[in-house]
Amino acid sequence: MLKFDRLLDVSSLCRYEKTTAALAYLALICLVFAQVVFFSKSLMPLLFYPHGVLAGGGSAESRVPENTYNVDLATAAYYETPIDRFVGLTYRRGELPLWTPYLAAGKPVVAEYSPRALFPYQILQDVAPAITWDYFILGRLWISAFFTFLFLRRIGASA
Repeated sequence: MLKFDRLLDVSSLCRYEKTTAALAYLALICLVFAQVVFFSKSLMPLLFYPHGVLAGGGSAESRVPENTYNVDLATAAYYETPIDRFVGLTYRRGELPLWTPYLAAGKPVVAEYSPRALFPYQILQDVAPAITWDYFILGRLWISAFFTFLFLRRIGASA
């Protein structure tokens, strides 16, 4: 008898539904964000802005923005990314990032509108090399999808 009957058995899928869901969400994220996962594209808004001299000069025709589907790229590029780098450097020095001397005349980091400095997943992202930050963004998508699945199963939603 072939073993394919066992592979197509629905009861075995139900037994491993959490693993199946986790792998399905991972595959979906890899498919949707294939440019980021496999082809070295980036989700970091700082990389969308041209820095330095443009090939076509400074005319408006040469500064056509790419389709980024993000309304406000400046906040992430010029506020959040520098704060994340500062927080990561501070944690790597073994200190708590309570105060930054680099904004205005100095200001508290923990009192920001987005207190990212104490969020555990964000700390992992900040301490990691910047080249891995795209994968942390995709990791947030995977975590939210998988735990939504677990929540729906917990409250009794069916497949």
